Amino acid sequence: MNGWTELPTRCLNPRPVFAVNRHKHVYVRVGCDRWHCKGCSKWKARRVQRRMLMLDANWLVTWSLPPDRGEPTRENLRYLHAGKRVVVRWFQRQPWGLERFGWVRETGTEGGRLHLHMLAKFRSRFLPFKRIQKVVKAAGLGVIDFEPIWRAADAARYVAKYMSKELAEGVKELAGERLFGITPGHNLPKNPDWKLLRPGEIPVWAFQPSTIALVLSVPMYAIPPPV
Repeated sequence: MNGWTELPTRCLNPRPVFAVNRHKHVYVRVGCDRWHCKGCSKWKARRVQRRMLMLDANWLVTWSLPPDRGEPTRENLRYLHAGKRVVVRWFQRQPWGLERFGWVRETGTEGGRLHLHMLAKFRSRFLPFKRIQKVVKAAGLGVIDFEPIWRAADAARYVAKYMSKELAEGVKELAGERLFGITPGHNLPKNPDWKLLRPGEIPVWAFQPSTIALVLSVPMYAIPPPV
């Protein structure tokens, strides 16, 4: 197509949108961007993994519910998040406290118990574990487990694995609930070399002439030039 190369998309139901790199002369159909799409979910999980790496976490924290609340239901998930918020605010007020974090939901393979895995950046590697457990118990949660992180890349990959597992094996009752969360401000920078071109988009003349030629050469994406 006029010297342009189409990159393959793994999405089975791509949107009618082009992602165009006018410097490398390549383009790709934009995927549906849904977690339940096998092609898009792998790409989205890798993006979450890269965002988790930005946390520079030094602890992996596993949050659990008390024995009478372990079932994977919406009510228990909201109860777990409510207790987590109480403890996280307490963490943040401590001199050794929490600076930033990211979490992923998981339903356990054995027994199907609901819990969260959190990559956390604390100001210190020395934490008062007994005191922490008392605060966690007062918040109505089960025991939380701390594991030190020595390689951030391994920890981020570990959390991404849980995300993929939850997508494949997660219970239907939790469908639509958030799968992960990351402290605001840890977004991947946008690549200025890539532009999205949608059907009927008017400001095409803002791109290079070769890009305009690409879009106009495809009938279903034909965009009228400015008058």
